[in-house]
Amino acid sequence: MEVDALTDQGNYTVIRLPGRKFPGVLVQGDSLSILVANLRQSRDRLQQGEHEDGIGWLIQVLDDLEAVQRTYEAALTEHSIPLPY
Repeated sequence: MEVDALTDQGNYTVIRLPGRKFPGVLVQGDSLSILVANLRQSRDRLQQGEHEDGIGWLIQVLDDLEAVQRTYEAALTEHSIPLPY
């Protein structure tokens, strides 16, 4: 299967699969594992009552995902593709 790579990022690549109207984001396995581990850290800290530390982990994950979203939006804009949202 051929895919159309819209970016050439290391950990997150914007790609368009055949037959799909909008591109998606390919997440490398190690990057996915880090996101999940950070969310687990947040959950564990919040469950232990360590709210400040738990929120800190959530902020890190949100910052990472917002960076991915900015890359996605920039790639679609660069290729004149409307955003799906």
